[in-house]
Amino acid sequence: MPRKWRVLCATLVTAASLTAADAHWIRLQAPGFDLSTSAGARNARDTLGEFEQVHAFFLQAFGASAATADTVHLVVFNSQKEFEPYRINEYAIAYYHQTSNGDYIVLSHGGADTFPIAVHEYVHLLVRHAGFKFPPWLNEGLAEFYST
Repeated sequence: MPRKWRVLCATLVTAASLTAADAHWIRLQAPGFDLSTSAGARNARDTLGEFEQVHAFFLQAFGASAATADTVHLVVFNSQKEFEPYRINEYAIAYYHQTSNGDYIVLSHGGADTFPIAVHEYVHLLVRHAGFKFPPWLNEGLAEFYST
């Protein structure tokens, strides 16, 4: 199994196995989003609020085609160091991945400085759900455009 798939599986298992015993991890939910984070309550609220705003923007701009039927699972680590064992390559600070269990956006840390990165990954999710088959340069370009 390639390293990136082992890392993704480990990330998903980590996110799925959060329990009350993991005191530094918290979970927040909002319509369409399920956030698990070790970055603290305020950071969690800010990050979840940002995703809700971005979702509302795309719904207003593109209508139902911007909606996803399932809950988006967000995993937000507290730091680059905490995220490091789960990153998909040495340059990644976030990624989006779709599995049979749902959509996951994984961020190395939360906060205002990661909002553009979070939006970038969310655009990848919307493009996939809309059924577009863009070449990588266009998919990345659109994600970068909307992230600003």
